[in-house]
Amino acid sequence: MNKVKANALLVLLGLAVGGEAATGAQRSVAIGFNEGKEPWLARSANVGWVRVDVAWSDVNPSPGVWDFGIPDTRVSEARAYGQQVLGILHYVPTWVGGGTLNNIPPLNTTGWSDFVRRIAQRYAGQIAAYEIWNEPDLSNNPDHGIGWDRNIEEPPLYVDFARAAATEIWSYAPGTLIGGPAFSSRADTPSKQNRRRRILQQIHAAFFPDNYYICIPNSNVFDFMSFHNNGKGTTSSLNTALELKLGSADYVYNYAPCMFLLPVWVTEYGWGSNAVGESGQREKICNITKMYTGKQDAATTQFGDWDIRQAFIFVQKNDATTQSMFRADYSPKPTVTQYLRALPYPATQNPAFSYTEYPTCAGVTSASAAQLGSVGLRQEFVRRGLGDPSTALPRSYRLKRTEVENETVLATFVGPFTDVVQIAVSPLTDEQGVGVMSEGGAEWEVSGVRVSIATPQHVVTPPGLVRKIATAVDPGFGNRCLVETAAADIAAIRRLGLSPPTPPHGFLQQAAALEITQVTKGCGGRQSDPEAFDFTWSFVGPNGATLKAGIYRYGEGFDGDEIGSSSLHWSNRKGVRYWVAMGADSSPELEQSMYEVARSMYPEFSR
Repeated sequence: MNKVKANALLVLLGLAVGGEAATGAQRSVAIGFNEGKEPWLARSANVGWVRVDVAWSDVNPSPGVWDFGIPDTRVSEARAYGQQVLGILHYVPTWVGGGTLNNIPPLNTTGWSDFVRRIAQRYAGQIAAYEIWNEPDLSNNPDHGIGWDRNIEEPPLYVDFARAAATEIWSYAPGTLIGGPAFSSRADTPSKQNRRRRILQQIHAAFFPDNYYICIPNSNVFDFMSFHNNGKGTTSSLNTALELKLGSADYVYNYAPCMFLLPVWVTEYGWGSNAVGESGQREKICNITKMYTGKQDAATTQFGDWDIRQAFIFVQKNDATTQSMFRADYSPKPTVTQYLRALPYPATQNPAFSYTEYPTCAGVTSASAAQLGSVGLRQEFVRRGLGDPSTALPRSYRLKRTEVENETVLATFVGPFTDVVQIAVSPLTDEQGVGVMSEGGAEWEVSGVRVSIATPQHVVTPPGLVRKIATAVDPGFGNRCLVETAAADIAAIRRLGLSPPTPPHGFLQQAAALEITQVTKGCGGRQSDPEAFDFTWSFVGPNGATLKAGIYRYGEGFDGDEIGSSSLHWSNRKGVRYWVAMGADSSPELEQSMYEVARSMYPEFSR
């Protein structure tokens, strides 16, 4: 067994890796741009990588039709300007069932494998790395990303699509790097938190007979982990870095430790100049890139424990967003002229730095942000017309740090089991929307500011704690208009006119995850039918055989029905989605048990 595999096995077993991991390490970080439509701009900024869409919906717009015009142009132009290409494989054709947002994965991987095979063959040696999907932790989000607009448990899983893509890339473009899961920037809703946890658990547990456990380095699907880390509004560089740690890196550590040794690529990061100004945009991007090296603010970010190697600024040029590095007239912003162009081509941030080195980040850095104690925290909240959040926390929680930077306040509390509660107050931006509430966090507008409560490791957080904190900060919280996600019970499911599944003969229910999302009474009128719901059950039977079943409705919905030997998928006339599937360790003899479960949920079900 080689050393890398041996170390990965130790991580799997929960043992120390004796210095082999990147603990306390520092490394250089290569810088890239998102959107490679005009690669000469990337070259003019000294950037050596571009991240481009390689869209299934563009390449295969209708059955049997293949059109490589768009990726041909993007890849050839990038290569002509000396750029390395990271291609994102995603966007489902509508004819496959992808919906109008192209974000609904099909119910088998056959067409996906055909698409990836053709891409791998055509661009072998031209595309240096592929990222599998974009932000699968999102669902029904028309504003950005693509997401995964069906149940994360409904097979095929994200890891099945990743494995199918890797199989084709290994065969037809050997040596090309493969990355994922490309999580979005913030784990700020229960949906994202649950999806991240389940996707990582699925990756950690996935076993393919011809490839062992896919998570072990040198015998895996992924050559690198990818995450997004875009700043929100005026959030500081340090606080944004902490979102990457708490919402992505720590999730890997907790739920897919076998990925711990993989390099990390941050494939989106940046700020809008409308919120922080063009100089502030440069300062924040410069500062957080230095943090990625594992040198700056390393004690707080703990990025020395993670092998961050690539970082792609969002975006190169897009007139629709102020995160663009070039203005509409193609003139460069200060991030290009006063930071990237000061780095030799290809732009790479090395870990050696001081606050006076050139290029300097200048301005207010994370290191000069005001650090306050409990008294200062209370004063900052009162100054903004808010109550003291610490009064709602159990005595076992202690204030770890409070920072104030650019009118943003971030308070971090740590509980008795290292669970974390973060409370942030920031100025409103033109990107704010309706408030959200769950047991995992809350975000809403009050007194001209935006308040956010997040419990990134909320597994052990006391029930109801988020609501208590929110009410302490804002006594009128109970009357706010919010989209609220809460746990459901069997009675709530029956009130929706639905029937929970009955365990088939010889099986017992092992687990259930039941979640309903609806608007609160503060939105006016009485609460009506939920906007969305997501129910999943697991059953275990003879010799450890497993069955899973689900009922859900969210997003646009889709009508793709598939009756297979190991899974069943169908919808009713109201857009409610049903599915039943065998576990990977189950046998064909259990097919009848699948049908028993299907008919218990939906008596009209037939072959």
